[in-house]
Amino acid sequence: MYVVEFQKRGLPHVHMLIWLHSVSRKYLKENVDKFVSAEIPDPLLDPVGYAAVKEFMIHGPCGLQNVKPACMKEMRCIRHFPKKYCPQTTFDEINCKVIDLKNLWNSHWHHMVDDILLKMRQKAANSNLILNERQLEFYALGVSPVSLSSTVDNIYEGIGVSTVCNI
Repeated sequence: MYVVEFQKRGLPHVHMLIWLHSVSRKYLKENVDKFVSAEIPDPLLDPVGYAAVKEFMIHGPCGLQNVKPACMKEMRCIRHFPKKYCPQTTFDEINCKVIDLKNLWNSHWHHMVDDILLKMRQKAANSNLILNERQLEFYALGVSPVSLSSTVDNIYEGIGVSTVCNI
């Protein structure tokens, strides 16, 4: 399920929900970086990925060095950029992915992204893992043009909560 919308600057932006088989959950922590990442591709090894990330996925700069962008409220970025670096992907207490900004000089201005989708669609393609019902409701609202309750109810009835949440 997905929807394409156009942001204030006129750039296309994709909201997409993808369900994986529940068997995949036991391999999630080992394989998550293959599908969802916040690293900027090497321009020599992946010029298409690098160009797409550079054009569609870099936020800012904002903060003390640039306080005028719309994302700035009370001298802080409302989208919490720049992000902190961390050496590896980790999961918090409710098993949600914590962003994995490995030691690249400017990755802390980069949204998490599915590189394959970004290259295919040439649109902003933020990626988030949905591992609990609250997240599902939030993201279903962003993707579906119908009301939140009917969207979530239809998803639950159609494939079951355990299938949706057990990525």
